Amino acid sequence: MAAVGTTFDSGSVLGDRFVLSSRLGTGASARVFLATDLRRQCPVAVKVLHESLASDARFVQQFERESRLVASLHHDHIVTVIDADEMAVPFIVTEYYAGGSLASLLDSGALLDAAQVASVGAQAAGALAHAHRQGLVHRDVKPSNLLFDAAGRLALADFGIARAIASASATEPTDAGAGATRYASPEQVMGRSAEPRTDVYSLALVLVEAATGTVPLLGDSPVATMGRRVREDVEIPDALAPLRAALIAATDREPDKRCDAADLGEALEAAASELPAPEPLPLAPVISTGDDTAELLVDRSGGSVRILGAAPLGSSGEGPSHGSGEGPGHGSGEGPGHEVGAGSGVGPVDGASGADQIDLRSSEQSSHGSVSGAGVSAGGAGSGDSESD
Repeated sequence: MAAVGTTFDSGSVLGDRFVLSSRLGTGASARVFLATDLRRQCPVAVKVLHESLASDARFVQQFERESRLVASLHHDHIVTVIDADEMAVPFIVTEYYAGGSLASLLDSGALLDAAQVASVGAQAAGALAHAHRQGLVHRDVKPSNLLFDAAGRLALADFGIARAIASASATEPTDAGAGATRYASPEQVMGRSAEPRTDVYSLALVLVEAATGTVPLLGDSPVATMGRRVREDVEIPDALAPLRAALIAATDREPDKRCDAADLGEALEAAASELPAPEPLPLAPVISTGDDTAELLVDRSGGSVRILGAAPLGSSGEGPSHGSGEGPGHGSGEGPGHEVGAGSGVGPVDGASGADQIDLRSSEQSSHGSVSGAGVSAGGAGSGDSESD
């Protein structure tokens, strides 16, 4: 098996260890592939940086440094980096998540209630607090970077790439700036350096969107959004009334007055203790199969998602339960993290009934013009998301 150079096709091998199976998605900073880890004999997500970034020596140097830092972030709610390399085109290998992302969940038309938002938010805030204690700022918190495993456990993805781009002032792909303001904090739109509380503001916007389907303070254009973020306070909807105090503290326009990630996590956990236990998340795994379209057989019984198999779309004569191209467009060039070829089968883990079907459309476009999928994020700084209007 030959090592791969700058051509990435099914069957190519990276580092004599990772066999690429199929492309899962393309974002502003990277292409994401499903692969098999030959050493561990398990599926992984391989993110290959775009050549425009790989040709920037300063970026590659910064990417190597950030990859090492991110690999040291051992936390239950941070995506684990398995490997990274700086060959002709740098790549990074991470865990694979079968439950999809918050982006794919929202694009399916689902919304979260206050208890679910509190749970998701507390997990994400815990991840951010851990990273901040290590001196790392995410810079690009958004729904497509909040991933779930099959049981609904959250993991925050894409630490490092946004920071590497910003630090190296690399030559970004032409679409990298699209949507950079969508979850940006007031200090970011004013051109100030990102800091830990920048991530807190962005996470709070994501949590409000998770309950309402709408990003707070989003204008008709990036410039309009920037103006609103600087001038207006985030309005917390009645649906999140139990979390209002925590979210108000997280969205103060002045970073020095904003709570930090640890405080936000504690506040959300305290609020959650006064709420009923959250229902299982309506996870929305979406699987790309290249040019094919397939139906994923999913068992949702017992509060988790189990992959039962896949078949060509329409083979059962039943319609899909979730469309992948609807909703407010929360994807961000994100590729799916669990690929099952049309007509192939994956054995059930725990044999149960109650399987439903999910529409799987390759490169399905959300209303924001970005590929939304499950399991891994292909974005970097401002990757792939575009303004809604």
